[in-house]
Amino acid sequence: MTNIEKWLIHSEPWVVYNAKLNLMNNDKQEFLTEAYNSILSHSLVKGIIKKLLQWPYEELNNHKKAGHPNHLLSFLAEIGLTSKTNEIKEICEKVLANISEEGIIESYIKVPAHFGGSGNAEWTWMLCDAPILLFSLQKMGYSDDIRVKNCMDKLINMIFENGWRCTVSKKLGKFRGPGRKEDPCPYTNLIMLKALSASPEINHYKKAIEIGIETILSLWETRRDNHPFIFYMGNDFCKLKFPFVWYDILHVVYVLSHFETARKDNRFKEMANLIFEKKNEEGKYLSESVWQSWKEWDFGQKKVASPTLTYFVYLIKKKLSN
Repeated sequence: MTNIEKWLIHSEPWVVYNAKLNLMNNDKQEFLTEAYNSILSHSLVKGIIKKLLQWPYEELNNHKKAGHPNHLLSFLAEIGLTSKTNEIKEICEKVLANISEEGIIESYIKVPAHFGGSGNAEWTWMLCDAPILLFSLQKMGYSDDIRVKNCMDKLINMIFENGWRCTVSKKLGKFRGPGRKEDPCPYTNLIMLKALSASPEINHYKKAIEIGIETILSLWETRRDNHPFIFYMGNDFCKLKFPFVWYDILHVVYVLSHFETARKDNRFKEMANLIFEKKNEEGKYLSESVWQSWKEWDFGQKKVASPTLTYFVYLIKKKLSN
């Protein structure tokens, strides 16, 4: 056992559980059950679950709001909570209670009138929110649910030759993000790949995955001049940040690391190495930017190394070594 592994398994319960399972390949059920229950009993996790049981409890008016229910749900999925837990199952069913005529899982969204919306919160969808819900539901045990499968198929079919573009429900009329309609949306491509990474039928979507990967890697390659929908890949993009909310280097590399095609690409390796070089003298990683709504968590400060952030970097390293 390495010094990093020793440190991780004596840290936060979600890190202990995932480090044992995914880094150290410890699949002993007795240990995993105990570690999983420790996650559920942690006060911060209990606070998130309590909020999500009131789904949606607030409207979505900013996709970058790190404390929004969609991102809280995604975080619980990332740390391994599943619908085998009754409260998580209840939350998942609440999420699935609103599905559009097109078969796409909806969020409670408010688009101001001056942006082309009604100005009122309503159940609808955008291609920059539905994939987050799709990812979470699959990770939490709903991969075989027909509602989830149908949603995946609908979203996959929205791809173009240059990736996924800014696409919204017909309820939202002509609303579009700040960019040319023929350009790919970097964030949408990222979260669509994330949703695909959680699919058990990943080989069925090989062509879409290849397009999405090439879109993001091409954006990295042309980052000095190409900024569709005002997404930049400069200094702020390269700061280590958790949880996975927006379009930043750790989120991008983590998602791409799930795909062999990306792992073999030198453009991906360049991004990954930028992350790896940020370790301190002990081989640990610190947050370089934080979400204020997560300031109570180990990754919500920049003064000491974060076990959670460090775990995800080492998980990326493991995927590369495999």
